[in-house]
Amino acid sequence: MKKEEKLLDALGDVKSSYILECSQYVGNEQKEVLLLKPRKPHWAHFSAVAAVMALFITATLVLLPQARRGSREAAAPQCAVLPLGDGTELKLEMQTGQQVGGFRPVQEIAVYRNQALLQTIDASAIPGGEGSDSPWLFLDDRGQPDIRDLNFDGYTDIGFPAQGENTDNLPYHYFLWNAAGGVYEYGFTLLGGTALEADTQARILLETQNTDAGPVVRRYRFEDGTLRQIAAGESDDQPDFQIRYDEAKFAMTQGEGGTFIAPLQGVGSYTEVCEIQIEFLPGMLPTAAANQAQEALDGLGATSVQRSRDWDRTVLHVQYGTQWDARVEDIHYVSAGVQGTFRLTARYFAEAVEGYGTTFAQICNTFTPLAESANPSAERAIVSFADGFFSGDWTAMEPYLYDPNGEISHEDVYTGNPADIQTVALRGLDRLDQQIQEDGTGAVSLTFREGEEDSYTYLSMDITKTDSGYQISFYGLEK
Repeated sequence: MKKEEKLLDALGDVKSSYILECSQYVGNEQKEVLLLKPRKPHWAHFSAVAAVMALFITATLVLLPQARRGSREAAAPQCAVLPLGDGTELKLEMQTGQQVGGFRPVQEIAVYRNQALLQTIDASAIPGGEGSDSPWLFLDDRGQPDIRDLNFDGYTDIGFPAQGENTDNLPYHYFLWNAAGGVYEYGFTLLGGTALEADTQARILLETQNTDAGPVVRRYRFEDGTLRQIAAGESDDQPDFQIRYDEAKFAMTQGEGGTFIAPLQGVGSYTEVCEIQIEFLPGMLPTAAANQAQEALDGLGATSVQRSRDWDRTVLHVQYGTQWDARVEDIHYVSAGVQGTFRLTARYFAEAVEGYGTTFAQICNTFTPLAESANPSAERAIVSFADGFFSGDWTAMEPYLYDPNGEISHEDVYTGNPADIQTVALRGLDRLDQQIQEDGTGAVSLTFREGEEDSYTYLSMDITKTDSGYQISFYGLEK
């Protein structure tokens, strides 16, 4: 029996006094609501008892489905299952409210492992959120939090939008997994989602803010568990390296100016010092560093400068004078990827070319940076290409180009001063192989600063993989 018939049957003798109407919308939602209107002018047949009964039935038909629906919504929170990083999984049950401005507010997050409740997270977990009646956490239109490792400890962290609608600069509240306590703890609030990148190689976070003058990138790193912003111009930690030498004849020491390797017995007071000095030049590309040094040598009394280049390093052979004890320097510039360049300076005297000169060259050739990388082979090719591009050296770029149709012009090189380039990060490296496997090409972006500019510029590249290794099929600069 239809609802209309049931209602008329319940009204009994007074059913002829009413007109049944069906309204399909209440507010913005479609609903089925039965309304009763008295049929005029037969008020004599209407009784107070029948009126009460009619109103009760009408209210029941309208409100009961809403109550049931509200109950169902409360019992079905948004869920997400995430791998924690230690081989186990966590389940998040997020109790949400009514959608506001495109996002749904999150009232409470229940965290489960193996059906056991570990904790609940709400606004009180965020500094300043204690006792607040306003929502502090939201779910975007995908209905999922930002799930990834952001403090490089191997465990999965979670983040939620901090406002109810999407904007160019959307802040997120992030919670970091505390392995010792077995719970999530509030970590930090930064612009999140795609605006926040975790550089696993440099172990830093890069936050990109859109401004009228272009994107501004801020760098952060964890120190003793606390996130700290890296000041502009401040160098990141030097990558580790390995170098082989005879410990029975040479000793390695640390001092002002870097790391030194020198003979144990010394070389006498009548000659120039004999040593290898190892320094790190953060953010510099090897060709730019060698160019800058070679230009400076003109005013330092150098009588001879010879330059050679191997695939991963540039070497300057410099001599100061022609006498037997004239100082000689072999300066090796070795790429450490996007983090920068190592400079190894081997110092000896002219008569020792066949002695210390040969030995130092053998030691320097064993030098290998140990910078962490999500894809070392791809990074080496990309940075070598960028080194040639910023130096305006087409011959250095060409081995890394994939241009079967000859569409790339030899004129497509950087025309500024390569010494002004300071590399910051290489984005997209961690997912490059997957993109190439799925689409044939992958996209990466080298973030760098020009001179004293506060904002960053990007060398965007499309990468493919051939028998020759990783190659660049497209490149261009973006602000």
